[in-house]
Amino acid sequence: MGPSGCGKSTIAGRAAKQRGEPYIEGDDHHPPENRAKMASGRPLTDEDRVIWLDNLQREVAKTNADCIWLACSALTPFVQMRLQQDAQRTVRFVLLDVPVSMLEQRLRERSEHFMPPELLQSQIDALVPPENALRVDASRPQAEVIKHILQLLDH
Repeated sequence: MGPSGCGKSTIAGRAAKQRGEPYIEGDDHHPPENRAKMASGRPLTDEDRVIWLDNLQREVAKTNADCIWLACSALTPFVQMRLQQDAQRTVRFVLLDVPVSMLEQRLRERSEHFMPPELLQSQIDALVPPENALRVDASRPQAEVIKHILQLLDH
């Protein structure tokens, strides 16, 4: 979890592959209206996220795996609560902490993503991590971040 540019997709995808567990890319399940809204520079509200959460729930329900890696921002308590309720399994949130300056740089360097860098501050402002989130310094090399997350989850 975390704002755009923190490395959610890359880290979760690689960690899932290392463990041979399913991976779901949250961005793939946004309805076209959400993508258009973000692309136009307008942040999503929790109301906007309902269809997306319904889509994620359906995707999670397709697998019987005990562990599923889901890369999504999970910025607000509403989203976190829905993810926990809908998953029908234990949900662990891993917050990828990255300095704002690094997030800005990553967003400027990335191409072909519907979330424009101008929305970064709105995501930072909306972020309310759950108290039990595992916080990980994601400014370190990806292999180190993944190793650390796997160690935390195995304990």
